[in-house]
Amino acid sequence: MLLRRGFTLLDVPLMVRAEALVNTAHFPIGQDQTYSIADEDKWLVGTSEVPLVSYYAQEIVDATAPIRLAAVTPCFRNEIGSAGRDVHGLYRVHQFSKVEQVILCEDSLELSEQLFEEITANAEDILSLLELPYRIMAVCTGDMSQKTYKQWDIETWMPSRQAYGETHSSSNLLDFQARRSNIRYRDAAGKKHYCYTLNNTAIASPRILIPLLENHQQEDGSIRIPEALQPYMNGLERLTR
Repeated sequence: MLLRRGFTLLDVPLMVRAEALVNTAHFPIGQDQTYSIADEDKWLVGTSEVPLVSYYAQEIVDATAPIRLAAVTPCFRNEIGSAGRDVHGLYRVHQFSKVEQVILCEDSLELSEQLFEEITANAEDILSLLELPYRIMAVCTGDMSQKTYKQWDIETWMPSRQAYGETHSSSNLLDFQARRSNIRYRDAAGKKHYCYTLNNTAIASPRILIPLLENHQQEDGSIRIPEALQPYMNGLERLTR
């Protein structure tokens, strides 16, 4: 879906130097959440946002049109500080897979707002195709990281929790990451500007399996497979015991 909507899919490294995590503002605050490689300046990524943004570090890019990037990767998070919350089951795990959207654009607040809504809509469309109930929450300043100008979380209904649980997140970072990573573009007059960056979780597994299995479970215990997924399941319409 993202390819059809103009995103370029990249195969990115899962191990990065600390510099990349600092430049994308995941370090130093999030260092305790990140797995390190012993005796090396290498860290396992908790999101492909890090290598996607870092791909253009120290470069002057052509931002005439927004640069839309995506990656499908395993991700690793230590989850220190979760205080034992959600450590059983699929909700909070140390390794998961994620489809990430990243956009670099000109330093226009109006344009970045349009792109923010675009990447959020992409995630919404995926949830609609999966036939899942969800809501969008505006994240307050106190719950956002230092890099974030604006953030919306998408929460999907999870019957076993009797609550909505976060499954997606959209962030508009303005030029925070680009300044650290030194990613710039030239305007029509040739003047250099720092890009704006945005990111969104298109989908992450296994967490999405919670609402997917629970909302589609039938009275006989079988799981109805949403029509959009059936071609990927060789036409199977239900999961049965």
